[in-house]
Amino acid sequence: MVSFFSSAVVMAEDENEKKEEKMVSFSGEVGAFTSYYNKDTGERVSKEALLAPVFTLTHNATEAYISIYGYFTKDSSELDVSFGKLFHFGKYEFDLGVSYYNPESLTEIKGDFVAAYVGVKGPKVWGFVPAVYIEAVSPLDRDLGGSGVLYKISFQDDDFMEIYGQSFGLLLEGGGNNGVYGSDPIPVSFLRGTISTKINVFSQEVRLEGSLQDCLGGIARAAGIEPYIGLRMVF
Repeated sequence: MVSFFSSAVVMAEDENEKKEEKMVSFSGEVGAFTSYYNKDTGERVSKEALLAPVFTLTHNATEAYISIYGYFTKDSSELDVSFGKLFHFGKYEFDLGVSYYNPESLTEIKGDFVAAYVGVKGPKVWGFVPAVYIEAVSPLDRDLGGSGVLYKISFQDDDFMEIYGQSFGLLLEGGGNNGVYGSDPIPVSFLRGTISTKINVFSQEVRLEGSLQDCLGGIARAAGIEPYIGLRMVF
C-alpha cells in the first residue's frame, strides 16, 4: 500500500513536471548573410557580412511571447526586443505587440525608438499565405524626429516548387511608409523576392535562402536591384 502510494505520488509529480515544461517553449535561429536588409522597411542594414540571431520565449497557453534579436557585424551591433501576443479568429491569425529598437550604432538612424505593431495572416490563396504588417514608430527623444507608420504586404508558399525531391519556398514582399525614421515618404519603398529551402546538417535544421530586393527610394535609398544570400540555423 505504501509502495503504491509512493508510486502514485511520483507519477503525479512527473505529470506536474511535464505540464510545467509545456507552459513555456523556447525557439530561436541564427542567421548569417552576405549583406542584410531590414525585413519590414527594406533599409540596408549592412553592406558587409552580418549575423542575425533571434531568440523567442513563448507562454504556450496564452501565446504571449518575448523576442530578443540582434544584428552583428565586425564593427557594430544592434540589439532589439519585442513583446507580443497571438490571437486567432477563424482562419485568421493576429500578432499584436510592442518593440524597442536601438539602431544608431548600426545604421544612420539616430536615437532609440519604440513601436506598436499588428500583423495579420489569412488563409491560403492559390497556395500562398497572404499577410499584412503595420507598425507605428516613435522616437524616445522627440527632438530627433522620425515618427511614422510603415506597412508591408507579403505572400508566402513554403512548398512553391520541388527540384530533384528538394522542396523550395517562395516569399514575395512589398512595403512603404509615410516618412518613418526621418526618411522621405514613399508609398512603395521596396519589393523583395526570396527563395528558400531546408536541409538537415547533423540533425539540425538549416534554411538556405537567396533574395533579390528592388530598392525604390525613401528609407530603402533607391539603390536599385540588389541580391544577397544567407542561411539560418533553426532550433
